[in-house]
Amino acid sequence: MWMHQFSDMDMNLRHTCEQGDHLQGYGWLMHDGITFGVQEIRDNDFTLTTEFVKRMGGDHGGDWTWRITAKQH
Repeated sequence: MWMHQFSDMDMNLRHTCEQGDHLQGYGWLMHDGITFGVQEIRDNDFTLTTEFVKRMGGDHGGDWTWRITAKQH
């Protein structure tokens, strides 16, 4: 989830990306559909990048590791 803080704009807590959200863009930059992916969400004044990788194994198919990076414009 993310939101604009310290802004005169209405508080808008986001937890999904929908076409009606008026984002500058969002989508996958690369992925294999199974074990890794990188996606970018471009909101009005910042960009969120999420990266994940899956380590196979274990009793439940594997473990996921995530990294989320935010860059203000």
